[in-house]
Amino acid sequence: MPPAGSPPHQGPGLGLQEKSGAPHLLVTMRFSSAQTAQTQAAVRTRLTAGEAVGQGGTFAERFSRVDAEVDGDVALLDLRLASINTQALSDLGEGPLLFAWCGLAGDDT
Repeated sequence: MPPAGSPPHQGPGLGLQEKSGAPHLLVTMRFSSAQTAQTQAAVRTRLTAGEAVGQGGTFAERFSRVDAEVDGDVALLDLRLASINTQALSDLGEGPLLFAWCGLAGDDT
């Protein structure tokens, strides 16, 4: 379950992609509105600059660059992995904030 106050979303959808020789973790989340997706993309981008709550260390140790974009009600985080040996994938199920989600149900305002 996500922390109190986190809007529900469908996802996350996950993928790995190589861009310019560097590994990237792509995370998509569908929200109930474009406005919520825009807000959540910004919030989750800010979270990647801080402590990796529930995981130890910081997100900066895992990701060397974070980009976010929104397409309608879908937020996409493009996380450039700091190294190929990163814990990013195994950490997805741990910690309450960055990828927190629950099933989309009802109003998430």
